[in-house]
Amino acid sequence: MEDNQMSNTVIINNKTYIVPEVSFNTVCDFEGIGINIFSAKDIAKAPLSLTRAIASWIMGVDEQTAGAEIQAHILGGGNPADIQAAFVKAMEESGFLRGMANLVKDE
Repeated sequence: MEDNQMSNTVIINNKTYIVPEVSFNTVCDFEGIGINIFSAKDIAKAPLSLTRAIASWIMGVDEQTAGAEIQAHILGGGNPADIQAAFVKAMEESGFLRGMANLVKDE
């Protein structure tokens, strides 16, 4: 990332977090908790669980802690859609996911 570009950030409970890059391990971590980030069906059936998992990943905390932070964020007027949007942006900017897309195109 160039120095003049803003990193992908999200504010949760008035604290700014830098959103990590989505990597192979990120995808595996989400699969490990039963969430296929590429499946609209999985995302639609448990959007709040996905939001909590995303927040946990961004914040580097366990899911229970992330859930408490999201609840406080919402009660304080925050919108969980901001957390989801930050993850979508991270997916769009992921070198790993771009590489995977190129593999699929080449087949």
